Amino acid sequence: MSRKMLSECKTGRDLRNYVEHHPAAHDIRQRGSHVTVKGPRPGTAVIPDHGNEQLQRGTLGSVIRMLIGIGLGILLVIALTYGPLSAGF
Repeated sequence: MSRKMLSECKTGRDLRNYVEHHPAAHDIRQRGSHVTVKGPRPGTAVIPDHGNEQLQRGTLGSVIRMLIGIGLGILLVIALTYGPLSAGF
């Protein structure tokens, strides 16, 4: 499977794959259907991974804000600026 851009991520599994390839992400762990990831800044981000079920827009926005808050945002901000999600944020 090829890596998707963040603007193409619609499911928790897509977001998880995106974060797993981020160079600053570490301590990625899973409990049940939720994946927890740490970045260079203090705090954690939780990504719901319910298979191929599409995330609702508000949940997707919340996860993206969490990822930006823990320092995984440089690639995210670029994707949001040029991707189809930019109108909603």
